[in-house]
Amino acid sequence: MFRILGTILLLAVVFGLGYYAGQRPVSELKQTVVDLSRKVATVSRSAVETTLGLERTLRWRQGLIDAKAKVIQAKAEILDHNLGNAAKELGEAEEYVDKAGRGEENSSRSVDLKPVLEKIRSAKADLVAGRAVSRNRLDEVQKDLDVLANR
Repeated sequence: MFRILGTILLLAVVFGLGYYAGQRPVSELKQTVVDLSRKVATVSRSAVETTLGLERTLRWRQGLIDAKAKVIQAKAEILDHNLGNAAKELGEAEEYVDKAGRGEENSSRSVDLKPVLEKIRSAKADLVAGRAVSRNRLDEVQKDLDVLANR
């Protein structure tokens, strides 16, 4: 049953296109095809640009969220008095923030990362030197990462 309906529909479409082509001059049809192809090319270019922009934004946010997770893990390590592990976690957080910044090299967002990176590096240096880092300092880094990820 569906096969018969599909065949009838296909024949109707082909007949309609043939009738339309017979009523119009060939040059007008060529111009219509050229116009349609231009519109399709324009739409596909803008779709690619939109997709790339979304992908960049997703990588930015994912990097900052991963960095935030590492900062939280570093806070837990500090509470357990494992300063070496905390420094390692902050080093990984630094890498994630740096990766997020590389994806946004020509953007104002990469400039906003510099203060956060400096705070992470400073806390990591203190931990490597054996000095304790306050939770408030890491809370501040965490809040900065939240603000940047939600932009």
